[in-house]
Amino acid sequence: MKLILNEEEAKITVQSEDDLFYLYLLIEEGDEIYGWTYRNRKIYGREGKAERGEKERVYLGIRVEKSYFHPSLSGLKIIGSLIYRPEDFEASGYHSFLINIGDTINLKKSNWNSALVQSVLKEIKESYPKSLIVALDYGSFAIAALYNQRFDIIYSEEKSVGGKREKIKRDEMLEEFLKNCTKNTREAIMKVNPELVIFYGPSSIKDMVYEEVKRSEKNIFRVNGSIGGVEGIYEALRNEEVLKILSLFGHEEESFTLESVLSNSEKIAFGIEEVKSAASLRAVDKLFISTKLIKNVTKEKLEEIRKIAEEVKLYGGSIKIIAEESEAGKTLDKMGNIIALLRFNLYS
Repeated sequence: MKLILNEEEAKITVQSEDDLFYLYLLIEEGDEIYGWTYRNRKIYGREGKAERGEKERVYLGIRVEKSYFHPSLSGLKIIGSLIYRPEDFEASGYHSFLINIGDTINLKKSNWNSALVQSVLKEIKESYPKSLIVALDYGSFAIAALYNQRFDIIYSEEKSVGGKREKIKRDEMLEEFLKNCTKNTREAIMKVNPELVIFYGPSSIKDMVYEEVKRSEKNIFRVNGSIGGVEGIYEALRNEEVLKILSLFGHEEESFTLESVLSNSEKIAFGIEEVKSAASLRAVDKLFISTKLIKNVTKEKLEEIRKIAEEVKLYGGSIKIIAEESEAGKTLDKMGNIIALLRFNLYS
């Protein structure tokens, strides 16, 4: 998660599914959220009757009343009363934000110093695996190296590849451009030794270089974008698919198997009730929660899970959100989608 805290307000960019849950823990009733969203603009007919117009992107603010993971939509849903709107935009009542990976909001709290908030903030950090992003289009080429919490543009090039009317010359220039892109990408891989490489851009140029490089490298991905070059690098770092790939490699997976868990079952709590009891006794060292559970339980159960997580964090435990489609997620599904590793044996 990218978080910039300034007195009472934080600018937050969500970078992974874990971030969504930590944001859920941070947001409390009475907080204020500001961000870009979509709202139907009212239009008026000949008789002055208000009618619903087309959806329009608008910057709004709400005072939070509810937050939950929507069971049929991906993302964290926040509902509250409108407290800010542009002067030229007629709106009132309630509005909801559906926050997903790649989204940015401003969160305003009256108290950032509570024990729970501070414990959650300690877990939040912007984290990139050591990676290369290669942004390509016809004549536009850039490579960025990502190192944990920073990135550097290590190569960029803007070059004409000729007009369509000059086919022979264009083909020659394009071939030279492709060779140069492939050469510089391989040199960057040798220099940086990244955990993964992401090719980003709108054209077949990206695909051609990707095909050349993937023969000798692993963990290489390609993502469609609207632009290449340096601008493409910045666009890629806001792209939801790119952020998901980075989050997959950027957070060390707490791996466990059914066999390893059962071999130490005296220090494991299974299911919501057992985990709740263990948390109340300050016994939880690590809490594992599947995204499947978060997205599919009732609001009441989700609030119960939130209280468990708050208690775990308050007493020094850690929380790990496990993607349901991962191998660990499939294992967790067999155990009720929530387990806790305990500091001591509660059941002997």
